[in-house]
Amino acid sequence: MRKQITFILILVFSLSATAFANNVDTFGIGAKATSLGGAYAGYAADPFAVYYNPAGLTQIKEMTAAFGFTLTDPNMKAKDYTVKKDGNTIMGPKSFDDESDNLIVPHIGYAMPLSSKVAIGVAVYVPFGLHIKWDDVNDPVAGPAGYNCHESWYVRKVITPSIAYKVNEKLSLGFGVSIGQSESGSYVNSYALYQKGIKGTIEGDLEDDLNYSWNAGVMYKPMEKISLGLTYRSRAEADFEGDLEITNLSDADKAKLKTAGIT
Repeated sequence: MRKQITFILILVFSLSATAFANNVDTFGIGAKATSLGGAYAGYAADPFAVYYNPAGLTQIKEMTAAFGFTLTDPNMKAKDYTVKKDGNTIMGPKSFDDESDNLIVPHIGYAMPLSSKVAIGVAVYVPFGLHIKWDDVNDPVAGPAGYNCHESWYVRKVITPSIAYKVNEKLSLGFGVSIGQSESGSYVNSYALYQKGIKGTIEGDLEDDLNYSWNAGVMYKPMEKISLGLTYRSRAEADFEGDLEITNLSDADKAKLKTAGIT
């Protein structure tokens, strides 16, 4: 009996070593999945199974709707930031942190069985993204983090309709198509402009077209209290287009840019 317990513990810890969050699933979708750190493919028993494992939709026995949001507080800090050149300290030590706003990230889902074998679901969510701000002081000593890029963001929005089929009491299969769109941008204080004696901000706003990806999942229950899940998510290709604008220019700086042929 002791040998069996030892073997089970070794197996559990060896499997859990690979169950870690990744930098794509930044926010988490749904309270259950988020509380489990995204390790949800083997359970996935709510409408957000469309993201984690669509095969899990067959576990839903009645019309189910879910809504929630994640409140995220982006926070980056630097302690004793120091810049040295030829062994000499030319800046610092200095401690500072970001000025980012809190982010509210919503998600909503709906699922229902069509029969004893087939279930469908759809969810709208934001799988990942971030928005970071630093003090924009145009001074590398007073604000070293924001001297170049003082604000940047990236966010992806997705809707995923899915369908699942229960092969038998132990095995279910699922498939979903994700229709998504991403936005990105940054506010940059350009060194190239500063070298010409021009103080301005380069504002870039980008947006991609609607793009498509798909995910498929398998759920297997060898016993009543044991469930195994496997899911695959394809790559989504984005094609960004947008505008680039130079702002915060004085009349003298506008004249310099016009002389340089930049409008």
